[in-house]
Amino acid sequence: MEDITIETKLNPKELLGLRYRFFFTNPRIIFAYLTGLLLVFLMTRYIDTAQPFRDAVIQLINKNSDPASIILYINTYSEAASTAFTYFLKIFIYGVIFILVFLPYVIFVSHLNSKKSRKTYGKTIYNFTTEWIKVSGETYIREDLWTSIYKVKELKTWLIIYISKASAYYLKKTAFSDEQLNKFRELLKTIEGPTPIIEIKGYSNKPIPASEEEEEQMEE
Repeated sequence: MEDITIETKLNPKELLGLRYRFFFTNPRIIFAYLTGLLLVFLMTRYIDTAQPFRDAVIQLINKNSDPASIILYINTYSEAASTAFTYFLKIFIYGVIFILVFLPYVIFVSHLNSKKSRKTYGKTIYNFTTEWIKVSGETYIREDLWTSIYKVKELKTWLIIYISKASAYYLKKTAFSDEQLNKFRELLKTIEGPTPIIEIKGYSNKPIPASEEEEEQMEE
């Protein structure tokens, strides 16, 4: 198959937007936020009001309980529950600030620092073969074997080639002609040896979870 060569230059604003998109759609971030909201709701709904009265009803069944002690119990429990709820609510608010303010700020600062790097935002030439990727910038040349690549993922407007779980090449699909893009997809299918995880239009070699695989076999 013929080599594919493209020339591209990243737009800092577009890349920052992509990084924020990855952050705010991260399942762990969403799970932590929704779990916190659920706990706040449950504490508001049950702990602060229902529990002390439920316990008071149980005490009323006891003949030795007098009304004054029951009222005192309700007030004491309500104050303790209110204090616990206030404490937890503060933790939740600090957590939200950390997730929605501090972490995005860290991403933004990191973006500003990388914005000064010609290696990230300078003109870059990519050369793709069935064996390796060659990346040429203004001050560097790097070659990566496909067998060392972690993952290739196609989004609506981006192609992302993960060198590892933490770093990647970001390519706008507009840098490819339609013919080059189709050839690139076909090239990925012909990689020999240990291949990266590939998720592109019309093709994926991502392993199917055992449960889903069993369901497919049962359907057959």
